[in-house]
Amino acid sequence: MKLILVPDIFGCTTEFQQYANTQKSMLDKMINQDIELVLVDPYQGQTFEFDNDTQAYEKYLSLGGHEHYLSLIKKEIESNKNDDVYIVGFSAGASAIWRALDGFKSDKHCEFIGFYPSQIRNFLDIKLNIKSHIIFPQSESHFEVKDVMESLGHYESLKISHTQYQHGFMNPLSKGFNESAFNEFQMNAAVSIMSYFRKPPLTPVSSIINIEDGLLPQSILNAMDAVRASGAVPDKDAVDLCLKVHKGEITFDKAIEIALE
Repeated sequence: MKLILVPDIFGCTTEFQQYANTQKSMLDKMINQDIELVLVDPYQGQTFEFDNDTQAYEKYLSLGGHEHYLSLIKKEIESNKNDDVYIVGFSAGASAIWRALDGFKSDKHCEFIGFYPSQIRNFLDIKLNIKSHIIFPQSESHFEVKDVMESLGHYESLKISHTQYQHGFMNPLSKGFNESAFNEFQMNAAVSIMSYFRKPPLTPVSSIINIEDGLLPQSILNAMDAVRASGAVPDKDAVDLCLKVHKGEITFDKAIEIALE
């Protein structure tokens, strides 16, 4: 299986490389196999240091902008059509993937997760043939998020999420970055990918755990589902870890560390 990661206009920064390596390592452990990591960025491996989003956008446009990025991603997707592929994109990268998937078909398993693809508003009628999940920020400066979400509602293979976070919440260099959201959605992406390998489907831990006072964060529930699906810990042990987090006996990070030991 291949994991294709496509960054925003900042490109393959040190921070993005770290994210990519962590995501791959997490999945390698969970499914007990070596996933091939593929990075596609608008600068084709060149790295730049930007002080802010505006500088990054100016460089992005000077090197071809959206059309250039689209051509790079189309080429990569087509070259991997004979492999099981998960594609995760961010901002301009997610928008370019969305466009590249117009009419794309594969006999292999292919899924797409896109974070805050603002340009999607200009391409609401593509022919989408693969399972996809678009994750919108709370708001966008150039359009009403809810209007675009409604326009996308006719796609049967598309899941749509509306978060409380700002555009860029997955990029430590963006003014919209949110560390809590970053950690949660990194795990959520792993769970989504894990679900393909779990047959029969996993019963969510949230449906087998009984908590009388208060609720566990969705992030810890997702994390426990992921490690259960990997076979790293039995269901009972995963539930016990959830309860310990709920009671404040251990932290979220400690629970994951124990589960993956």
